[in-house]
Order: sequence, then structure tokens, then C-alpha cells
Amino acid sequence: MNLNIFKKLALYLLFTISFLIMLNMNYLHAQTVDVCDNGGFEQDFLYYSGETATFRYGSNDCNPLESDTLTPVTFSSASLPLSRRFEIVSSGIDSLVGIQKTKFGSKALRLNSRFGHLSDCSGNRGVDRIIKEFIVTEDTRNFTVWYALVLENPSGHDNFQPFFNIDCDLAPDDELCFDAAILNCEQEQMDTICNYDSLDVLNWTCHRFRIPKSEIGNIATLEITVSDCGAGAHFGYAYIDGICEDCDSSALGSISLDSIPYVCDSDTLRICGNYMLPDLCNKDWEIKELTVPGYTITGLVIDSINHSFCFDFPKSNFGSDTCLEVYAKGIFTDGSNDLPFVTSNSVNICTKDTIAYDVTIGACDDNGTPTNLSDDYYYVSYDFSNTNKFSWTIERKLDNPYPDENDTHTIATGTDDASGTLGAFLIQEGSWTMIITFDGDCVYEINITPPDYCGDCTEFNDMTISNISRDCSNGAPGTWSFDLYVPGPVGGTYNVIGTGGGINKSFNTTVSISGLSILPSCIKYTLVDRNPLNSCESDFTVCPPKPCKTPSCDLEVYVKDVPCIKNANTGVVTYTVELEVSGGGNLCYSVNGGAPTTLPTNQIIGPYTADIEVVISSCSSSTCSASNCADCWKVIYVPKPECNQTQGLISGTALDERIRASKLKVYPNPIRSDEFLIRSSLPQTQFILLDAYGHIVLKDTFTEEEKSYSLSYPPGLYFLRYKTGDHKHHIIKIIKL
Repeated sequence: MNLNIFKKLALYLLFTISFLIMLNMNYLHAQTVDVCDNGGFEQDFLYYSGETATFRYGSNDCNPLESDTLTPVTFSSASLPLSRRFEIVSSGIDSLVGIQKTKFGSKALRLNSRFGHLSDCSGNRGVDRIIKEFIVTEDTRNFTVWYALVLENPSGHDNFQPFFNIDCDLAPDDELCFDAAILNCEQEQMDTICNYDSLDVLNWTCHRFRIPKSEIGNIATLEITVSDCGAGAHFGYAYIDGICEDCDSSALGSISLDSIPYVCDSDTLRICGNYMLPDLCNKDWEIKELTVPGYTITGLVIDSINHSFCFDFPKSNFGSDTCLEVYAKGIFTDGSNDLPFVTSNSVNICTKDTIAYDVTIGACDDNGTPTNLSDDYYYVSYDFSNTNKFSWTIERKLDNPYPDENDTHTIATGTDDASGTLGAFLIQEGSWTMIITFDGDCVYEINITPPDYCGDCTEFNDMTISNISRDCSNGAPGTWSFDLYVPGPVGGTYNVIGTGGGINKSFNTTVSISGLSILPSCIKYTLVDRNPLNSCESDFTVCPPKPCKTPSCDLEVYVKDVPCIKNANTGVVTYTVELEVSGGGNLCYSVNGGAPTTLPTNQIIGPYTADIEVVISSCSSSTCSASNCADCWKVIYVPKPECNQTQGLISGTALDERIRASKLKVYPNPIRSDEFLIRSSLPQTQFILLDAYGHIVLKDTFTEEEKSYSLSYPPGLYFLRYKTGDHKHHIIKIIKL
């Protein structure tokens, strides 16, 4: 065999082995490098390589093309450093535009230059690219790049402007690309060497990359590219520093998600954050668009004054996943020009974080007076869990408030997981909205529809009172009116006995009772069914609105609590009334037409043993008298609660004892030890057990026909509330001996 052939073969093998060794060494090298190594270029070009090329077109999408063939350019390796292309600079001021050359530490990379490659003022269509390969880890798969940028902005150079590009091959959605035309933030700069067109200057700005978890262990490539103009006479250059540093005070603006997202109801998670407006061009910027890439969001609210935002993240986004990593993407605008997008930090959210709440509406209690509808009441129970120790408030917003009065007031506050019972609420006040707010931001509104009255005359138990109105056209104190609606048998009639009432009122029609004088007393009415076979009567009481007054009577009065009190010596049970009164200045009160007296500081009055009418007055002086308190007042009717020896609250706690055909049985009842059994005919049984004060002591859900429980609580009266298939709540009274 020819000796030359052996030599050629040997050289080929040597070259192949050397090439393979080099590839392996490069791979091993990348395996030891992370993206944060030398992120401030304090060790010069350690772990970086460079490439150069020339281009003609492609600035619109940062894809540089050859001038003749319009094919992608071919890059050549560059030895680092390379004058006017790849240079490490020290801290100081850029002599052309006056920005700092470093962001962190004492060194940074300057990529390209204001001076040309052929002469001081000719860029020769240069493209310069710095490259780094690194291993993806959990700690560094999400990283940042800080940069400052100067781009000359020649007019009429469409698609061959100076451009800037940052790209990571394993995070393609986060690629940043823009040319000088997009900034539209020109400023004139003087130079003793060259004459420049207007410049776009972007001070230090942060850009984020997110590499998916699935890429951990793989090799990623970061490329940062700056180009001159494709026509050759204009420049672009950038300073690069602070890779992996926190994003804040970015010139293009910034977005930040709260590290712990608000987690709300069972269908959505509430996520909030804040943003900083761009510091660029001395323009008035605003946030134009906010999205969460890859996911659907709803209920976006942007507070442009406090620079904050919140949105709902539907749990349908999770699919089969239990946790997701999400981030926000935003665009800022001055109204005519949009800036390049910015992205937020990433946060992890999980379905298990969802706040759970349950609200149950109790049944009617007739307060021991089956003919009086105005004292029929009910309770509403709540149960909050998994609240992440958030603070919360519960507000009550009436659907039909009195005129000249706020329709909303707070009825409960707390922190962390909680359960309790609210009320008693008078059925006559009508439907209302419960507004639950967690940590000031998760807001949920639940319509509360009271149960029907539980009077003996069933034909009047669906009565509603609405549209309580005031007429001030004839001066103070004015007149008032209200609407009455009573559903009943078609063709049937009834009488309304009382001021402004009448006879032969038809069921199923709205009756307006008007022309009533606004006086500090309530009016009692009696409904009488005119059916001779069912001569039935029910009573109700309606109180007037506040009197007409100039300026307006600003009293706000609510009944906060009506606790019962038993005298340990006599056994007599009385009750007090805890009021919540605001506005009005000097406050006085009178009961059942008595003389006014000063309202106590704690706003608790009593004790009482019967129904009362309370008049709260705003008086012209600290002396309470009929003459001083005649212009501004509010009258309320407080029915005597049905107290018993086991309850500190109004008897019944809206737990109707008259349940028919119960689907649930408790054995034994009374309970003589801690153990008891619940037997159910429901496909799924969901219940809560409350003590006599309305506190939840046990709750569970089961699908078996029966289940055993242990009640390690003191002897007394308990109430088991459960829901049936008709979505109604039913109650069983339980006694523990």
C-alpha cells in the first residue's frame, strides 16, 4: 500500500480523535458552567465566546440577512477582546450619552461601539454576538440579563436599523428583539469626531428568561446581539452586566407578582402584583396589556394610581396538574407607541392553596309569636378554611335599604380560619348580599334570601315589604310610603288594617301604602284573609325613614346584637340591645315614647323584657330633650327575643324545630355519653353541628348509610344542620345529658 495513503489515513484519524476530544471537552466545560458565572464580567470574558458578521436587512425580527441573496448571514468566530466590538469596561460615565457603564460591581461588557470598524465613523454594517453555554439547574433556569443600550436612529431605514437581540435557545418565548425605530425616543448628541443622527438611549433595563423544568440538566445557549445599521453609516452598542441579578427600577418598566398569591374560592385563585412605569423619554406611560402566557385569566383590575393589579386565575387552567408556575407579561405605552414587552417574576400556585368557605342560611323561627311576622328571624352561618392566615371582613348590603341611609355595613371581622353564626336577622328586612373580603382583595358576594315567615297563617308567609320611600317636596319632616306584595290564591283578597291600609286587596299584586307622616314611631298593620273558610290574621310593623332635613340627617343606626341575660338569683331572663350608631354628633335615645336620654358610650341599652321601639336622635346640644332632638332621628323596632336557659343568643338560632319527614336520624337522642350515630337516607350527607351559641363544633361529609361520632363537649343543647337534595337546610335538635 502506498505510504502516502497511510499518512493521510493517520492524519484523518488524528483529526477525528482531536475533534471528538474537543467536543467532549466543550460539553464537559458547559456541564460545569451556570448562567450566573461571571454574570458581571468581573473576570473578563470567562466562559464567553464571540462571533461577528455583516448584514444588510433583518432588523425587524433580528434575523440578519446577506445583502444580495437575502439569506441568513454567516458568523465568524472572534478572538476576545476585540477592539470596538467586545470590550470589558470599568465603572464610569459613557462620554456620549452620560449613562453609567456598569450596573453591578466594577466591570461590564460593551458590545459593539459608537466608533466604526473601518474608520472612526463607519460601522461597516457590523453584527456582534456574545455567546455563553451553561448547564440548566433548578436554581438558574430562571435568570435575568441587565443591559443599557444606545441606538442611532436614521430615518427611512426600514428593516435595516441598528438592532438589539437577547435569545436563549431553551426559552424561545422570552426572546427580546427590537430595533431603533421601536423606541421612538430620540435625542440629539454632539461629538467632536463624528456627526450622528438622533439617538435612542435606553438606560439600564432588565430582561427575564424562564427555562422549563423539563430542560434541567440540559445545555442552554445564551446569545446577546447588537448591530450597526445595515446601510453602514449608523451605529448601535450595548452595555451588558448583572446576569441573574434581581429585576427592579428597569428603564422599560417592571412587573412583579406577589410571592404568595391570593387564593380565593373553589373556582379561581386571586393573584395580585404591582408594576413600575418606564423611566424613558419623559413621557406619560401607562400599562396597556397584561397577560399570563399560556393561561386564561379573568377579572383583571389595574389600579393606575397605586400601580398595582389583581386578576382571577381559573382552576380550569390546572388540568391534571396540582401546581403551576406562572408569570405575567406586560406592555407599556404612551398612547401612540408601545415599548418592548416586560415580564414578571414567576410564582408557584397550587390547587390545594384555595380558600374554602361555606355559608348556610338557617330556617325561620317565629320567636314564640306565630301571629307576629315582624319578629320572625333567622341566622346565617359561615365557615372559612385554608385562609393562609389572611384577615377577612363580612359586610351586609341590603337590597332594599331605607332612603338616605348606607346600604352596606360591616357585621364581622377576623383573621385566619374561622366559623361562626351571624344574626339574628329579621326576615322582614328582605334579601341582602353578603360580601366576604379576604386580605383586602379576594371579594366574594353571596346573595342571602331569607326563608319564608313561619306564622300560623301560611297564606301570608311569603309577604314582602319593599321600596320604602320618602317625599320631601312639602318640606320637613315629609311623608313616606312602602310597597306590599302578598302572593296567594288567584282571585283571593285580603284586608290591610292600619294607617293607609285598605280592604279588598288582591293577592299577587303590589299594594302601595303612601301618604304616611314621618313621625318617630312605627306603624302596626294586620293582614286579614277575606276567605270566609280561612279567617286568618297576621301582624307586622313598619318603621318610617329618617325625617327630611337640610342638611341631610346623617345618622346611621344598626342593631349589632341582642343577647339574653338570666339573673342568677331570680331566674328572670331579660335582654339588652347593642347598637352601632355613627354620625349625628350629640346622641340621645328614647324607648317606647319615653323622654330622651344620653346614649351610653358603649351604645348598649337595656335590659328589657318586651318588644321596644327605640328612637336614636341627633340633638342640637348635649342636653337630651324633646325640643333639642326633634329634627334628626331614626326609629327602629326591636322585638323581644325568645330566650331560654341554654342560650345566650336569641332562641332557636334560626334552627327550625318543625322539620317534616327528616332524612336524618341521630341515635341516641338525648346523647348520654360522647358517642352517637347519624343514620341518613341521602346519597351524600353533609352536615355541621352547632352548640347553643351558634358555634360549629363538628362538621363532616359521608356517603354511607350511617356513621359514628364522638362529641366530647359539655352537656347542653346542640343543633345538627344538614342539606337535602332540594338545596334546603334542615335542623335536628340534639340534647346531650
